[in-house]
Amino acid sequence: MNSSAPLNGVRIIDFTFQAAGAYGAMLLAALGADVIKVESSRRLDPTRGRENRPYLVSVLFDDVNSGKRSLALDMKTPEGLDIARQLINRSDAVIDNFRPGVMFNWGLTHELLSAANPRLVVASLSAVGGEGPLSDLPGYAGIFSAFSGLGFLTGYENGPPTELRTSVDMRAGAFFALGIVHGLLQAKLTGIGTRIDFSAAESITTLCGEYVAIFQLLGAETERIGNGDEQYYPHGIFGCSDDRWLSVAVRNDNDRQRLTPLLGFSETDTNEDLEFKLANWVGGKSRDEGFAELQRLGIPSSPVQDASDVSIDPQLTAREFFVEMGVRPDGASRVIAAAPFRINGERPAVTIGPPLGQHTNEILEEVLGLTSSEIKKLTDAGILA
Repeated sequence: MNSSAPLNGVRIIDFTFQAAGAYGAMLLAALGADVIKVESSRRLDPTRGRENRPYLVSVLFDDVNSGKRSLALDMKTPEGLDIARQLINRSDAVIDNFRPGVMFNWGLTHELLSAANPRLVVASLSAVGGEGPLSDLPGYAGIFSAFSGLGFLTGYENGPPTELRTSVDMRAGAFFALGIVHGLLQAKLTGIGTRIDFSAAESITTLCGEYVAIFQLLGAETERIGNGDEQYYPHGIFGCSDDRWLSVAVRNDNDRQRLTPLLGFSETDTNEDLEFKLANWVGGKSRDEGFAELQRLGIPSSPVQDASDVSIDPQLTAREFFVEMGVRPDGASRVIAAAPFRINGERPAVTIGPPLGQHTNEILEEVLGLTSSEIKKLTDAGILA
């Protein structure tokens, strides 16, 4: 544990699973919090088996659960619930992304928990929030995107909406982490905890607020425009001679003037003419050649990189974005993405997503003071499974 990390000394009991909530908790771990992931072999996090069976190794699980400790606990037993309450009473926050009602049925509500731990932050992420007529709506990335309004905006002109998936989970998770930090800061300042009812769909609606405002002000619905842009032109993804792709954003007349010697722009060109000329020029270059020339001219552009490109990208390498972790039980080494920030020039230290129950004994000994014989009894009774 990095003693200089911003959340050093903060303990979080983490009931999240899948991607959105788990990613938010991972960011808190990257900031130094001791994040204790609670799950059971009787209800595994589905991402543990995302790529293969049986539930041994998953790249997605490693990515969104790095830096955490794992506690195996059967929450369907009275003893498991009691252990969870004791851990929460000794922690700064408890977080989940269950459908509304699960934590209530367990008796793990803010009202009940704060009676024993007034400084506690209780944060729940759900699809559309814990209140309202659709509060029971199951939530996955495609649902967040569709309900939020962002999904309607995403797609090609005259085509259907296009679903956004895991990237939406990560965006919601980042907002969730920010809300939890808000609660932790308030508890530090006032000594009083907070209940956070987080709607993943609302967090994604904030990404398209300008289009909602346009409708409210003008009554105009924004149409899908694919890779186009309302202000910049030409703007889009263009194919290169080597079957790769280049993203280009021509912002204004100054950019267009810089491109004129290369592309032969004229004052009589329509927007479609400008895009055709740019596409034709890019199509005669390799991706790297086109990118280098546009960079020389100061035109915003970027190679469209696939996984093989990103994994060896010199910018990401220089910033030590990918971290090689230790060998997993399957004998493979893992390289995972670190938290997307540096603090005082350093990436937050990370550990690979933990095997189920890896830290059960040490957590119960360290946090609750249980003896090895007490832990063995719980293990024999099937509570720690």
